[in-house]
Amino acid sequence: MKTLKKFEKTIDERIAELCDRIKQRSAAHEAVDFSDWWLADVYSHIAYGEPLGCVAQGHDVNGLIDAIQSAYSMVGTVAVLPWLFIPLIKNALLKKLVVPYLKASKGIKKLTDNYENMMVKRSTEPHLKFRPCLFDSLLIPNPSRESLSPSEIAAEHILFTSAALDGLAAFISPFIDHVTQNPSIYRTLMAEITDFERRGALSGPVVSHAETTALPYFMACISECLRFESPAQTILPRYVSAGGLVYDGEVIPAGTEMAASPYIIHRSRAVFGEDADTFRPERWLEDQERSARMERYGMWWGYGTRQCTGKYLAQMQMQKLCLEILRRFEVKTKDPERRFVHKRWAVGMFWEQEMIGEDASDEVKDSGVDGAFEGGEFFAEYQQ
Repeated sequence: MKTLKKFEKTIDERIAELCDRIKQRSAAHEAVDFSDWWLADVYSHIAYGEPLGCVAQGHDVNGLIDAIQSAYSMVGTVAVLPWLFIPLIKNALLKKLVVPYLKASKGIKKLTDNYENMMVKRSTEPHLKFRPCLFDSLLIPNPSRESLSPSEIAAEHILFTSAALDGLAAFISPFIDHVTQNPSIYRTLMAEITDFERRGALSGPVVSHAETTALPYFMACISECLRFESPAQTILPRYVSAGGLVYDGEVIPAGTEMAASPYIIHRSRAVFGEDADTFRPERWLEDQERSARMERYGMWWGYGTRQCTGKYLAQMQMQKLCLEILRRFEVKTKDPERRFVHKRWAVGMFWEQEMIGEDASDEVKDSGVDGAFEGGEFFAEYQQ
């Protein structure tokens, strides 16, 4: 997180642009597909030095978002059945006659072309040459590590593109959906935000990441959404190491492939309570020891040495954007009678996530909750 602080101003610029866009579109009674557009711009700005332009232009520039999503069918299938599909993909005849024409292959090629075009642009345009970017350190020779090849660096960029866009959108969308569709949660959260705003604890024009962590109920909503709607729903397997594993009296041989489902783990009543199937942020404020236990068993960022490498960047983006949207707007779905459409696949996928953001009035923020949250004091200490 300390390293990523240098990109916080970049994220602020993109949040400000998105909020202006929401305000303009909402004034004309037009909805905004907020998360994918915004994330594509943030990713491009951090990785290459300038935004892609989705928010400004109001559409999927260069079809990049569609390219990512079109690759999922093949990538997901290969991940689940590698023993069947990898030999087929590597077959010389199929590789030449079939694979290039698959929609997924076309999507991956578009991602590769985008990387190459942006790297050329960055090396030739003066205003981009000296702008700090996320992967600069990979390009600098380091005697303490093996250097990455050009194709490996390209692969890191492309993987980051996919994970940063849909992975993070799979958190932001359900957060907005759950919070705004539950009146009690929404009122409590808005009361807390208003209380911090009036005490001067939220800076402007965009709230800092450090400030977001100080709001106990907001952070409880973040933790609950990570538990209930983990962006990565897929099972990420590992092999049992040499010597095998003894668990609960059972001997598991070395080389056995093992995994656990975040969806199932996060609904364990033994860990998260009898109401584990319910979205309830208050569970994170009730008992410090229990909250530490829930955190310990959380798989929302992976587990152990296999945790998501983009964890801290994701935390900064999602906390800042979610708080700023709630701070500035009264959020409504395009159709008041319908929630966002949600499917739990390899990652959480959302459709029809268009929102209209009316300027938040004092009446919306003053919800009758006085801002004194049970458990709030312990939660702030626990977060610290």
